[in-house]
Amino acid sequence: MAVGACCLVAFLLIHCADQASDVMTAMVFFAQGLTLEGCATLSFVFVPGFVVFILELREAMLGRGQFFRGLLYMLLYPVYTWIVILYSLYHLDWRDKAMFLVVLEGFLSGSPQLILQLSLWFKGILTGPARSVLANMGDVLDEEIKSGAVNQTQDFQFLGREYDSEVSPVFGWIQVSSIFISFTSVLASGIFFNEIENGVESGTFYRTFIGIPFFILTVIYRSASIALVICFLKWWSSVIIFLFFFLTVLVSVCGGDRFNRAFMYGLWSQLIPVGFSRDPVESIGYKIYRQYYLADTNETKSSTDLLKQRAKFFVNLHLMISSVLLLPCLVASTVLFNQAKVYSWMDVNTMFIFRPWILNMIIVPGLGVILAFSILLGRFYLTSVYHNFKRIQL
Repeated sequence: MAVGACCLVAFLLIHCADQASDVMTAMVFFAQGLTLEGCATLSFVFVPGFVVFILELREAMLGRGQFFRGLLYMLLYPVYTWIVILYSLYHLDWRDKAMFLVVLEGFLSGSPQLILQLSLWFKGILTGPARSVLANMGDVLDEEIKSGAVNQTQDFQFLGREYDSEVSPVFGWIQVSSIFISFTSVLASGIFFNEIENGVESGTFYRTFIGIPFFILTVIYRSASIALVICFLKWWSSVIIFLFFFLTVLVSVCGGDRFNRAFMYGLWSQLIPVGFSRDPVESIGYKIYRQYYLADTNETKSSTDLLKQRAKFFVNLHLMISSVLLLPCLVASTVLFNQAKVYSWMDVNTMFIFRPWILNMIIVPGLGVILAFSILLGRFYLTSVYHNFKRIQL
């Protein structure tokens, strides 16, 4: 795989902006006394470093890895990733390692961060600066949220300095940007891992033309829907999220993957389909990070027919989960949200940032339309994957 310098710089900018906005968001939560939300936001920033440390520790126990290298990466993350990317600009043999670390950040940090921040905004758990951003949104806000936003005139203290009501909205916009940058990070990681890294040759404009909108709509639908389910059902939503993970692992195993690899795909594929165009014995990156390029030298590449069947498993399951599992859960949680205001015995969250009619008439139907277009584009995209498998360098 040859990654150009411009591509590396673009991913470096996305990575730096994503990590910086997440850290600033966590610090604003801490400054406003929202300790739990701040800890959750900050923890996702360091998840990729912890994962690499665990993998390196496992390899060290097998006599193939270095414990201190993994510990160094965990302690210095994400600065270590920035150093690797900058170093790879001048040393081509480090570019595979750099891109693996960036993709890891997108799937393991950007994806859960996007869901977390959306769910907090939907639930109305907002900082003072965030409320000041919403002050001019008019009648679309919930009455309680609106009154809090309009009355948000006090100064904001951050890192020992006091900011007046005219400057504090800047910190609110940083929180908003954190959501959009996390979305960009997940999308860029998915496009790179599924398309660019696989070495798709020129002449596949149709696949790119269909694939990018498909990925965009998929991430929007899944992130917003999961965030809404978490907002309304609270801890009960963990059962639904586990089903997403379990079904992805199951289909990966059926597609020929080992369990540990299927487990990783289950974590990575919460928002975007990952791994459908991969050979089951091809390295997915960590061995490249340790400079081992094949899982086993005795293993052979799979046939094109097997890879086509594998792609069918992955993409079809992803679409099926979105339509058969996630959509009914979204509708059911919306119904429970509306009924919980009448029946107080229901253990359902009744706080939502927007007025109920916005949720019932715009957001949920809009997500349904996005899902419909995602399924339509997914079918065309899957056909293009079939036709262009011979173009993929395995």
